[in-house]
Amino acid sequence: MRCSIALRKTRHATAVGVVVIAAVWGAGVARAASRGPDRLDDVRLLGTHNSYHLRPDRTITPGEPADYAHAPLDVQLGEQGVRSLELDAFNGPEFPVFHSLLIDTASTCPTLDACFRTIDAWSDAHPRHEPLVLFVEAKTLPTSTNPAAQTAIDTAAAEQGITEWDAAAFDRLDALVRDVFGRRLITPDDVRGKRRTLREAVVRDGWPTFAKSRGKVLVTLIGKQGERDLYRAGAPALEGRAMFVNSKPTDPSAAVISRDVPDDKAGISRLVRQHFLVKTRADADGVEARSNDHTRAERALHSGAQIVVTDYPVADPAIGPYVVGLTP
Repeated sequence: MRCSIALRKTRHATAVGVVVIAAVWGAGVARAASRGPDRLDDVRLLGTHNSYHLRPDRTITPGEPADYAHAPLDVQLGEQGVRSLELDAFNGPEFPVFHSLLIDTASTCPTLDACFRTIDAWSDAHPRHEPLVLFVEAKTLPTSTNPAAQTAIDTAAAEQGITEWDAAAFDRLDALVRDVFGRRLITPDDVRGKRRTLREAVVRDGWPTFAKSRGKVLVTLIGKQGERDLYRAGAPALEGRAMFVNSKPTDPSAAVISRDVPDDKAGISRLVRQHFLVKTRADADGVEARSNDHTRAERALHSGAQIVVTDYPVADPAIGPYVVGLTP
């Protein structure tokens, strides 16, 4: 079963995995239409969670959250209709990409540099593609109350040159984002324009048009509050920064907002009416996939969020027939 939501086609209806929001969404979209051409926030994207992830090369216990795997990033983009990718990065040489030290380290691309360049090469080969929204989670080092486990963590981190994030590391990350994506990059400054804050620009002026966003890439920093605050230090509206930041709706940096659980408390439809880009999850930790339960996926797809994220853009034979997709 392919879980989908039927949306009225528009002149921008695109390939599997991406549809443009039509009047079926009501007032929020009607206002979007009245302000001129379709905007970046008028597009719906299929995303994957931990898009680099492979099953660990060890015995996996039944029901373990790590029991899932994704195709390489360019295959997701080229064959599975995915247009939003999430990458976990640690502060180390070339920003290693994996989920957890020691227990969950398998990845289709070992560093953020390698992941970005795979995405950039696909983008270069498909210059009219729908906008890509990338999420980079600034991963922190785990801690343990078990002295032996903490020693193992410290040793592994030291061997790989991994330390906690600091201001210099985020400057290096910004430089990498700009170096790889260059003129394809949509930055906070591009969206803010002459407004005082990014939030004000999004709510009052909206995003760039869909037509101008084709072939473009937008990168958003996610992770713990401390790392996000460090990235915004001295730039509360992300002045001069390369990446957007998952923010609270009232923050000066508010533009992209995560609401992982698509329930009534999330207020997703209200955020979408304010023209924020909202990401939500159709499933988590394999729970829905193992029971082939699409209840959460249907809520996510009907929530109005522009980015619907899953671990299963295609069925995983090791898990079952569960799939989440979008109908163009």
